[in-house]
Amino acid sequence: MSKNNLSQTSTQLANDGPDGTQKKTINLVFGSGGSKAILAGVGAILAIKQADLNIATIGGVSGGSIPAYLLASDMAIRPMVNQVLTVDFMSMVKPKTGLFRRLLALLYKNQHEKKRTREGVYTWYDMKAHFDMLSNDQWPVNLYILACCDHGQIVFDKAGVTKYRDLGGKEILDDEEESVGLAISASCAVPGLIDLVPYNGEWLFDGALGNDGVCPTSPVTRHYGHPQSTVVAFDVGEDAIKSARWFRLWWQLSCGSGDDTCGPFAGTHPDENQGRIVINPPPIRGYHALKFNLNRNQKWIAIITGFLATVDRLGKAGLIDVRQQIKLYEQYEACGKLLKSRLTGLKFTRAAEHIFFGEPLMFGKKKK
Repeated sequence: MSKNNLSQTSTQLANDGPDGTQKKTINLVFGSGGSKAILAGVGAILAIKQADLNIATIGGVSGGSIPAYLLASDMAIRPMVNQVLTVDFMSMVKPKTGLFRRLLALLYKNQHEKKRTREGVYTWYDMKAHFDMLSNDQWPVNLYILACCDHGQIVFDKAGVTKYRDLGGKEILDDEEESVGLAISASCAVPGLIDLVPYNGEWLFDGALGNDGVCPTSPVTRHYGHPQSTVVAFDVGEDAIKSARWFRLWWQLSCGSGDDTCGPFAGTHPDENQGRIVINPPPIRGYHALKFNLNRNQKWIAIITGFLATVDRLGKAGLIDVRQQIKLYEQYEACGKLLKSRLTGLKFTRAAEHIFFGEPLMFGKKKK
């Protein structure tokens, strides 16, 4: 296993572990990707929690704002996983129109993103209420969430709300923390699909649509002053549906050149320049990233995919605490075998939950 890790850089933040070894301090970023970013992000957390890292900041954008919050909140792993397995995130956005208009909004998503359409086909109030209740109106110390406005980027964190203008300069919009629910709602507000969020004279929308791309790492340096060599970014990449022939044909027909009508076909993703570490799970197939009413098996496949990619990349970077390696790699091997197995339905679900928890989460212990 490679020892090419963050401690090799002179700009590395570090603390000593209890055994005198150097513990790496990172700045973690969860990128966008709808339901896939949420679920694979929780899989990443299953690995990150056990890797025993020092995490200075945890950033999230769009769908990635949800695993960012869950990790920063210090929620125990079992209730965290149970939360994403049992909650239908689609229930957090209430439809305002009939099915036809909702499908039409999805088909013209790229155009709405370009126009920054304020009115969507879903409301965000239930999403805000859910995360305000979950957070008990307390903002986690090292969490920040990104949203966009017409001329810049909005950073929500414990210190308040800051606007960074696209043309340079910044403005403090509030020196007190906002609600977690409002920040997540703003970061997830896809123009034309979910109503934009009014805040302090601005209309806030999907944080992945800004100049920093779909998994923004720049705020780690711009807002917090940490070097890019401390960044670990979790980026699920482009939705697999974009590789479908029918989708490419539709995009060409509806968007033309793209620059004026829809913007670019693919988002801007982080690379590993400047010492960044980027975790790129393989494509999660079978459904669109904006499909949220998934069954338990679909959710577990996405969680496991994120877990495997994170263990693999952190291991190669030498970031997994030596005391945790045996357990993590046992889980890694078991998950790999499970994905290749022919198990389906309840048997697959129980096998996945047994790997991480030793027993099923919901249905009780399996009878022998």
